[in-house]
Amino acid sequence: MEYKEKALGTGKVRVYTFGDLKLHAYETGDGLADECYVIESANELVGIEIPTFEANIKEYKDYIDTIGKPLNNVFIDLHPVGASFFDGVKFIGTKGAKEAIANGSTRGTLNALSGIPGFDSKDTAEISEFVDGKTTIDGVEYEIKDYGDEYDIIIPAMNVVYTHMLGSIVHSIVGGVAGADAMLEKLNGYKKAGYDLILTSHFVPEGQEAVDAKIAYIENEKKIAGESKDAEEFKAKMKEAYPDYLGENYLDMSAGFFFA
Repeated sequence: MEYKEKALGTGKVRVYTFGDLKLHAYETGDGLADECYVIESANELVGIEIPTFEANIKEYKDYIDTIGKPLNNVFIDLHPVGASFFDGVKFIGTKGAKEAIANGSTRGTLNALSGIPGFDSKDTAEISEFVDGKTTIDGVEYEIKDYGDEYDIIIPAMNVVYTHMLGSIVHSIVGGVAGADAMLEKLNGYKKAGYDLILTSHFVPEGQEAVDAKIAYIENEKKIAGESKDAEEFKAKMKEAYPDYLGENYLDMSAGFFFA
């Protein structure tokens, strides 16, 4: 899908047009390859996740100011850090996401990242409005698919879905065999729905070719895990199979799940 690209100081923005709506995809360029999004409708902006590091937050907010519409609502799922920079913004999410940020898996990840310069693991968004099913903001419908600690966001008017991780050339965090099966079910659902773009927090927006690539990756990952005697052998075989893939830290996490 065509887009216009604008380079910023550190990151860049890709702007996609869907009739009267626009999608602004901010690629931070940070060490975690974070990506977040702004939906521009007639009167206001809606965010999906926020940047992780202070320098990117400032760049992101400066860019938003150039659009000339208010950012009133932000969906928060697994990237809640930097909330204090967004005075007056309402943070939206599920009850599961809120609990994960406070005491669950998201909090564990935040604690593990604490100490990185520019990252304040305690400055987290407080989800104040819960969504379950569908909600409409400025005439745009957002459909929530709740998976417990995290959720997907479907935007029918754009034929777009947001999920935490995809990335056709990025290792995914896969929660062992059960997690792989759940991910395959989700990905096959994306194929059936025929989304034009899949938005993720750790790679640029991609189309259905990325879904096909990830399905093949996960099926092969299950096979390699079944043939490996331990986590080290598993990781070595995965790196041999996917030598150019990004996100080796995600592969390490998957190894921990497959060989708990």
